Amino acid sequence: CFDLGGPKILLVRVQMAPTKDEQQTGEHAATTADKGTAYREIRAIHDKDTIRVYQAYNENIANLAIEANSFEAPLKAGVWSSRRMTWIKPSKVWMAYRCGWTILKNDPNQTRVLALDVSRSRFEELMMQAILTSHDFKNSKRGRKCRNSNVVVQWDPERVITTRREGKTSVFTKALPDVRSIQIGLRGDGIQALLDPTFVLKISDVTEDFRNAVSILQAGECDASSETGDQESHLLVAARNALWPKGECENVMKCSGELSEILKINLRNQTENGGKAALSKVAPSQRQMQQTMAKNDVKL
Repeated sequence: CFDLGGPKILLVRVQMAPTKDEQQTGEHAATTADKGTAYREIRAIHDKDTIRVYQAYNENIANLAIEANSFEAPLKAGVWSSRRMTWIKPSKVWMAYRCGWTILKNDPNQTRVLALDVSRSRFEELMMQAILTSHDFKNSKRGRKCRNSNVVVQWDPERVITTRREGKTSVFTKALPDVRSIQIGLRGDGIQALLDPTFVLKISDVTEDFRNAVSILQAGECDASSETGDQESHLLVAARNALWPKGECENVMKCSGELSEILKINLRNQTENGGKAALSKVAPSQRQMQQTMAKNDVKL
């Protein structure tokens, strides 16, 4: 039993089916990836009608978009561009890593996180246009296609919450090398979809979820010298509960065979490019993409 200023919680852990927290973060997938489980999957909060993705913005864009439930308002105000490539992500922890939980990276353009509930059928139609990034992004034929595509998909190592900061960039997350998380880049007609009310059904401000979760992790970091394994587990559960306060779960979204082929979803880690040794070459780094697409003012 642990008491950190709230209700006492008794933690009993039996290693059987994946727990809710493991489903949310992909930790269970990481333990089974070596056994042949597909490591490329779309894990998201979703139902038969909608799927949730995340974006980080500055205060001005976020306030206007939330008030109007549309990006038309910040577009008309001249603070949001439909000509600028932008990225959406269904993984909430990956979003936390990218924006530094909105407070750890001192980036004014990533101080707010918006959850976009979008039409699932329209999302799948959009994904049918996707071009996957290549490790030889700058010079390859696929790279050239990516630069001209309205929808670009990049599979990055999934991330999970940790109680350690692990340097300036990891910000209380760690990568799962055998599990991939989908990142979706939009430009042209792809970004126009974000202005369509039949595609973006609801825009919610979830910034406080990120700040509440990281405040728990920061408080635990201060007491790391006396932290036990059980206390660390309690800390992770508390942080996850703060990040998903409504108990939502990022489950695997089933895709059609055609879409799975386009996104290479069913690719298993031991078969891609000859095995694990090639995994690091599947996609370019985001820095490389930024440099290559600089003329488009890319936002990752």
